[in-house]
Amino acid sequence: MNAESVQVTLLIAGSLVLLTVAQIAWVRHRYDTHRVRRFFGLGAPGEFGRFHWREGVWEGEVRSALSPDFARRYGWLMSHRTQRLLVAFNVASWALFVFGAADVPWNLGFAESHFSWWGVPVVLSYLMVRQSVRVVADAPDELIDERLRRLRDRAHAASYRIVGWILPIGLGVVLGVADEQALTTSVDDVVFVFFVPFFVYAALPSMVLAWRGDVAAPAVNEPARRPA
Repeated sequence: MNAESVQVTLLIAGSLVLLTVAQIAWVRHRYDTHRVRRFFGLGAPGEFGRFHWREGVWEGEVRSALSPDFARRYGWLMSHRTQRLLVAFNVASWALFVFGAADVPWNLGFAESHFSWWGVPVVLSYLMVRQSVRVVADAPDELIDERLRRLRDRAHAASYRIVGWILPIGLGVVLGVADEQALTTSVDDVVFVFFVPFFVYAALPSMVLAWRGDVAAPAVNEPARRPA
């Protein structure tokens, strides 16, 4: 293991330690019960409700995102301007992830791996745009009303058409980088090739909803109230 590999390993280990300490402090401050479960993201028993396997989402997550309390706390995240910025953030993160595999300065790479720190914004941007549309793109029928179902289905139809254009182009770019960097058939290389296409597929429905502003603050399920 060379000096660069040691530095990268120490940097990753230090980051994980800091994140773990921060998570422990946050859970301890916020909750009085079931702290171990909450540390591992399990929540209190029954808190998340049923898990919908087809959509890959917990019932409690959808109900929480559609609640008035969520709209009050995260209304800034659901403004149309912020939603469009998050769409741009997703696209930029995909490009930067591919850039991170290139052997050039400032690529933030992990030594001999083709992965880099640019993989973090890919995950972060996906989670943020998903929350900005209140998880509607992943919500099952029984948890949303007819209007939201129409918006969700329309977003998925648009995403299907977009995927038909950008996925072949994106795979071509990733495979081009793979060829340039002489990728082999190792697990690391296979995961690298499919990393961005997976997040493109997962994020596009939420990105369509965000770009159109179909699910915006303050609330999507409640009719506007007229002042008395």
